[in-house]
Amino acid sequence: MRQTKSGLRLSTRAFISVVMVGALVPGALAYINGGDFHTTLRTFEKSLKGNGWGVNFGAEIPANRDDVNQLVIRAVQSLPEVDRGTISVEAKREVARLTRKAIQHALKNKQQTIKKGQTGTLQYQVGVYEFESYWETNYGGKREIHARRTGLVPFVALKVVDTKDRPGEQPERPR
Repeated sequence: MRQTKSGLRLSTRAFISVVMVGALVPGALAYINGGDFHTTLRTFEKSLKGNGWGVNFGAEIPANRDDVNQLVIRAVQSLPEVDRGTISVEAKREVARLTRKAIQHALKNKQQTIKKGQTGTLQYQVGVYEFESYWETNYGGKREIHARRTGLVPFVALKVVDTKDRPGEQPERPR
């Protein structure tokens, strides 16, 4: 009895079909109604990162202390490795405390709240950022906005600075 190779041919055809569909789908997904997606959140994040900040955004306003602590931890982890070890536990706690305070203020007033400052060698920007996102289409010269959405999202942005970079302070001199 002779064995046939139809099973191999079928699996080869199936593989080629999957590859072709995979190649077509990303292009199809990138062209959703011919529109462009805009969000101020992505722009804000890029500007922070472009200026050397380690940043982390939450998905929604955190309800408890652990969520805020996670925001701070992830922001610290987004910093360069050489800077991570220089941040004291006290500085991290202070940033978490200030983040909670800024979030409470934002919730109370239902508006963006950003607190900026420095504790030790750690500069921070913490609080709640108000973002806007939408799809923009332009058919036949007619610009339309679709699915406009606004919201508040908590964030922590950190940057380690040398004491020589801080105004009014001089590094210690060896004795």
